[in-house]
Amino acid sequence: MAGREEGRDIFKKVGNYFLTGLAVITPAAITIYILFALFSFFDRPLRGFFAQIFGIDIPGLGVLTVALLVPIVGMLATNFIGRKILKKFEQLFIKIPVTRSLYKTSKQLIETFLHPERDAFKSVVLARYPKDGSYALGFITGSGLDEINEKTREKLLPVFLPTTPNPTSGWLLYLPEKDIIPLNLSVEDALKIIVSGGIVKPERGGEKDEL
Repeated sequence: MAGREEGRDIFKKVGNYFLTGLAVITPAAITIYILFALFSFFDRPLRGFFAQIFGIDIPGLGVLTVALLVPIVGMLATNFIGRKILKKFEQLFIKIPVTRSLYKTSKQLIETFLHPERDAFKSVVLARYPKDGSYALGFITGSGLDEINEKTREKLLPVFLPTTPNPTSGWLLYLPEKDIIPLNLSVEDALKIIVSGGIVKPERGGEKDEL
């Protein structure tokens, strides 16, 4: 009997060790996987370019090129001459019908998620979606459109409902103001919750103070 109890204790300890090890390894494994995917995404095209043009095939050369190129572009974007050059480059994309809407939308989304403190997202809310009794975390993106309010005969607000774990995609819904529940949560903390699928919880300090 005692031996059976000891066996259970040992099995329980091994199980706890396994879960603890899994909790430690999994975040690291996910991080390594994402970094490897990003590495391959940036490295392969430029690495192939250098291999064809210069006959140089060095793993990591594409990533190194991107790592050097991005701050150079950022530096150019902060001075007068660089802004002029980048403006011309941007106008080239805007003039092409196929790329115009894609470029503008991508730029707005990237700026929004790189700078969530800006006014693109007015506030964080809970929206009744996709049915009564269930709620989705969303962002109010404006004050609504007069034409929509007139034709529906009620005040509707634009609410962006991002997807998990990629918040750059989602749905835009015009919802009645009465069906929207304001939250005292910062945009940055709301994005963390969405990206993590609800696993990451903001600290109390991350919530916005009531006015």
